[in-house]
Amino acid sequence: MKYRLLIIFLTFISMSYAHDYHFSFAEMEYNANAQRYELSLSITLHDLERIFPEEAKEISFHQLSEPSKVKLLQWISSHFKLIHQMELLTLQWEGAELLKTGEWMVYLSSNPTKQGNEITILYDLLMDENPTQQNKLTYFEHQKNENLVFLNFTRTQTLTFIKS
Repeated sequence: MKYRLLIIFLTFISMSYAHDYHFSFAEMEYNANAQRYELSLSITLHDLERIFPEEAKEISFHQLSEPSKVKLLQWISSHFKLIHQMELLTLQWEGAELLKTGEWMVYLSSNPTKQGNEITILYDLLMDENPTQQNKLTYFEHQKNENLVFLNFTRTQTLTFIKS
């Protein structure tokens, strides 16, 4: 009997700590033909539904309305920013899909701009809601990549482009 109670107790404790860390991932590259940055951003649906319950329902049924799309793009744009040569680039919605893993993938592009030597990135998505939030961006260029990790105390980083 003692062992059963111990197993039940340990199971309950392990379940309560099952989601201590929260992650968001982004991949970005510069499209020289279109002269813009293109990126994909993943957010777990259960993290999103705590902030936007109605929109999360729409996403789960694959029926995201235009007002919800605008609301979510405004939210994403306030927590993922590209600053190039002192100019804040505007993000445009290219599409989105819900993966079988429960991740919501959003595809975005910037307004046209020249690439330059560096870009400053703010990526604090979900950090206000989850103190342990960790975000990772992978930048692809010339068959190489660079990874940046964004934590609560490093929400903004500057990416210097890889020279070919």
